[in-house]
Amino acid sequence: MLEANIGDACDDNNAQTEHDMVNAACECAGTPIITWDCPLIEANIGDACNDGNPATINDTVNDQCACVGTPTDCTQNLVLAITLDEFGSQTTWEFQDDQFNIVASGGPYTDGAAGSVVEEDICVPVGCYHLVVNDDAGNGISAGGYVLTDANGRRVVDASGNFGEASQVLGGPSADIPQAFCLPLSGARMLPGLCDKPSRSIALPVYASTYPGATMYQYWIFDPHGSYNRKVAYNSTQFVPGNLVTLPVPTNVDLNICVRPMVGGSYLPFGGVCKYRFVPHHAANGSLSSMAGETTITLFPNPNRTRVVNLSFSGVRAHGTNIVVEIFDAFGKQAHTEQFPAAEEAFSQVLQLDGGLAAGLYMVNITVDGQRSAHRLVLE
Repeated sequence: MLEANIGDACDDNNAQTEHDMVNAACECAGTPIITWDCPLIEANIGDACNDGNPATINDTVNDQCACVGTPTDCTQNLVLAITLDEFGSQTTWEFQDDQFNIVASGGPYTDGAAGSVVEEDICVPVGCYHLVVNDDAGNGISAGGYVLTDANGRRVVDASGNFGEASQVLGGPSADIPQAFCLPLSGARMLPGLCDKPSRSIALPVYASTYPGATMYQYWIFDPHGSYNRKVAYNSTQFVPGNLVTLPVPTNVDLNICVRPMVGGSYLPFGGVCKYRFVPHHAANGSLSSMAGETTITLFPNPNRTRVVNLSFSGVRAHGTNIVVEIFDAFGKQAHTEQFPAAEEAFSQVLQLDGGLAAGLYMVNITVDGQRSAHRLVLE
């Protein structure tokens, strides 16, 4: 018989209970200790919950201890394919909406399965999203990586495993602001024949496929791991990455490039990405660059057989700057002249030369903001 009052602390000699006290029956009894899968939210994986989003149903606690529901207007079917390294248990991922709410997640995976590919199905509504891939050891996915594709097989992100603790698209080399991609993708694309180049010269152009009715093309160049992010617009289906002086495109980095066209005065969504790794310029690449003040100018292709010459400019000081192009033959006779305004800091312009121009060496004088540079152009 206990010599105690109801409510007094006691010991019921049961290791599976806590807060033992004398109850109304004068017995020492404790509260069973609950072991939670997710102690911070006092819930187990698979428990019903409320993610606070009225546009989802069947909300449950996932294996990342996040409350995630299924969108009621799910229309964008995606596949995240992850090529694992030896330590799959270190790899996890989150798919977040533009308010950074987790709408899907996965991992960790099995160790000892290096080179194997796991595919995760993701379905979300139309909107803008962030993908974050994590490695607990802080050394990425050795010899692996991940690719996110839409229902048409177009790549949204194509990344190697060469990252540290986390891989996601950020604002640029000096910013840590996550940048979202938006769904659905458009049909705009980089030119397939020149897509996915592992060692393309930084001084050679990249090309987009012509989009009907487009008056401008905006290119998005980014590192999926966050070291680089830039958008540039041209009135051409091509541009030279090496001509971007402000925030230059890095070499020896795996980059994604996609494009969106302007049609009827408005931009369509970006299309699928291509994967490029640019290498430093070598003279054998067939282009000729020179400086006019702080402006970089590139002529290509050179030598030229088509009489269609592409001029790429970067570092132009002010929008609307008048640019004058004068072409002279070997005898000093003017063969072509043209004037146009600069569209922005970096842009391209196509010169349609007279098909009757004879093969030979021509001098091209280009005047930008009152400063003239001279170039050689070989017509074949």
